[in-house]
Amino acid sequence: VWIQMSIVPIEHNEPDNPRHLCMIEDITQLKENISAIELSNERFNLVAKATNDAIWDWDIINNKVYLGK
Repeated sequence: VWIQMSIVPIEHNEPDNPRHLCMIEDITQLKENISAIELSNERFNLVAKATNDAIWDWDIINNKVYLGK
């Protein structure tokens, strides 16, 4: 399990008894998604290097075309 933890001090009227707020979030799915994207990009780059064909990608939302090779 991957977690992200944030700790922040909380101000209050007892300086000899400090308090903190600790927030823990399970980021396991995020880490797995990032790993899957990195693997996909690595495989794409290997294919792009192994071929003499032109490779392009069309971002339909922004109407941009990215050319490889």
